[in-house]
Amino acid sequence: MKKILSLKILLLVLFFGASLVWAEDRVVDVSVNVGDTILIVSGKAFPGAYITVTENEAVIGTVTADALGNFEKELFAQESGVRSIGLYGVDADNLTTSTSTHTLTLERGIDNILSNVILPPTISISGTEIAKGDTVDVFGYAPISSTVTVYVNDSLAGSTSSDAFGYYKYTYDTDTHTVGSSYRV
Repeated sequence: MKKILSLKILLLVLFFGASLVWAEDRVVDVSVNVGDTILIVSGKAFPGAYITVTENEAVIGTVTADALGNFEKELFAQESGVRSIGLYGVDADNLTTSTSTHTLTLERGIDNILSNVILPPTISISGTEIAKGDTVDVFGYAPISSTVTVYVNDSLAGSTSSDAFGYYKYTYDTDTHTVGSSYRV
């Protein structure tokens, strides 16, 4: 009986003209190019400034300013929405600028541009113990050919210009100020 049943099934297949069909796996790739949300940050600092770009104090990128102090950084795969972006630079003497903070809204799928950012100068003073009547050198780096204004205890002390390398120095006479003076540029 087993042989007859097998023969009948084979005859049925042959009689109806059936043929074996192999199923193929077909993979169809479908993609849509929506575009990346990109943030392009550019501006001016002092030559060779090592610039860090942050968001919520987390580093999201770095770039080094060129010989003229110009910089540009493209940050890919950014999330859209309102963002607070900070930038600060470090000079050749390992002094850090204040953070320059900018709030902007990134739009999805396009190049978002934050331009004309000018980083503040770095600042240091000669010596840590200064007696009344001593001179104090206030120095650091700023964008090339910038006017750097020096304040002592929130009063204007004077100004100077940065050179072709971004370096500036202002010499201040402490004769007229009291102990505990603060300096800012």
